[in-house]
Amino acid sequence: MTYGQIGGKLRLYGIEAERKLISRDIQTLIDCGYVVLSAGKREGYYLADRDFDDYEIMMMYAAVSRAKSITDKDQPDSF
Repeated sequence: MTYGQIGGKLRLYGIEAERKLISRDIQTLIDCGYVVLSAGKREGYYLADRDFDDYEIMMMYAAVSRAKSITDKDQPDSF
C-alpha cells in the first residue's frame, strides 16, 4: 500500500495520519524486527507474510487503546 492508501484505510476508522507519521510507523515496525518490503516509495509497502504471536497482538492493542488520538468511541468493546 502507498502512503495515500494507508492514510485512506486509517480514515475509514476515523484516524487522521500525516505521511511523515505513517513513514515513522513503518520504520518503527522495521526497527522492531518486522519485515516491511517495498519496491519503492511510489509502489507502496507491505508487511511480509508473517503471523503475529499472541503477545505481539496484545502489545499492539495496548498501544493503540492508549493512543491519545483515539477516542473511547473508536475503541472496541473488548479484545
